[in-house]
Amino acid sequence: MSRSWTGRRTTPKEIAPYAQAGIGLLPGVIAEFAERIDEGRHSGDRSSIASAAAGMEHIIHVAQARGLDVGVLSAARAVTQRAIDAGYGSDGFSRLTQILRTATGD
Repeated sequence: MSRSWTGRRTTPKEIAPYAQAGIGLLPGVIAEFAERIDEGRHSGDRSSIASAAAGMEHIIHVAQARGLDVGVLSAARAVTQRAIDAGYGSDGFSRLTQILRTATGD
């Protein structure tokens, strides 16, 4: 069990429906990202990298305050910062594929 933001114990069974709902969104997101990546279209019309980075920063601070490991979140946030530093802050999240390819030399 873990503690929720209210401090009460949260069971895995209570969290499961939220995780399942989130996973249910993935097929549509993956299809849309594939199309955007293939077309080189990375519009931030729904959400920008900068907006996502701000949200990630907030989650990192809250998680740290509760003593949670933020290693994976911090790594993801670092990738978004590289995109912002490269001038892509207003682009959509699909732009990160270019940032990740650049990091691997592809």
